[in-house]
Amino acid sequence: MTAEFSMLIFGCFVILGLYVATSSNVTDTELRSISSEIWKSDNNSLTENDVKLNINGTKLFTYVNEKKLVGSYRLLDKLFDNYIAKTGVAEKNETGEYDEVEQFLNATLATKPMKIMHQFLSKKDLASADIQSFKKQLRQFWFTEYSRSGGVKDSSGFEHVFLGETKKGEVIGFHNWLFAYKQEKLGIFRYESLIRTCPNSVLAFKFKWIDGYTKPISSLFIRASPEVEMALFTLCFVTRANKNCPVELNGQKQTIATFDMGSNKTMNIATTYVVC
Repeated sequence: MTAEFSMLIFGCFVILGLYVATSSNVTDTELRSISSEIWKSDNNSLTENDVKLNINGTKLFTYVNEKKLVGSYRLLDKLFDNYIAKTGVAEKNETGEYDEVEQFLNATLATKPMKIMHQFLSKKDLASADIQSFKKQLRQFWFTEYSRSGGVKDSSGFEHVFLGETKKGEVIGFHNWLFAYKQEKLGIFRYESLIRTCPNSVLAFKFKWIDGYTKPISSLFIRASPEVEMALFTLCFVTRANKNCPVELNGQKQTIATFDMGSNKTMNIATTYVVC
């Protein structure tokens, strides 16, 4: 295949917003460097004074400054009621949900963490430089519905990671602190025990959720902004799908795991989370 033909194919995918990265020329050193830059650029994550925990108690969140839950936090929260947790049940796709996703993507793409991530992937020819085309790619990665049960379209990467799901009597996914907090307020999320703590306010813990279903261990960033999580998880998905992704956050070397759904046509996130 000639270089000109390769670029033509790449351009066609970019125009459609459906470019699929099949390999990565990004080194581990580059990933640690760009992830550090992304983390440092975030000015919207909350502080220990904003979010207080009792990791040895029966309730995880003892205080959250809800006055800070505006902007991207509010737009993320608006997406939480758009999904059905039980796999095997088709998503409802009600009027207005597309626009809610659009608002969330527009807001996060305007932030420094997402801009840095986008520019990096674009320079590596792993994403379209055009912001509207890249937004289509993000929809493809995160919000394209697929079946996790082998039948109806009942899942997406976003639902799995930023909310959670139930499958065969177990909890799967569930890697976002804001959703955990909101579910605990409703009495649906029940914190059981701490497994371990890791740098940058990362916790691994056991909990119960819908219908008393248990997840023996789940890890997530506490206090992280929606945009910094979207930036880091997308970066790692595009460059290290189905592999460990080395990152450096606040001087600490950590790992993010990402997996795709294995489609030969498009890349859809199956799961992604910070390892702890």
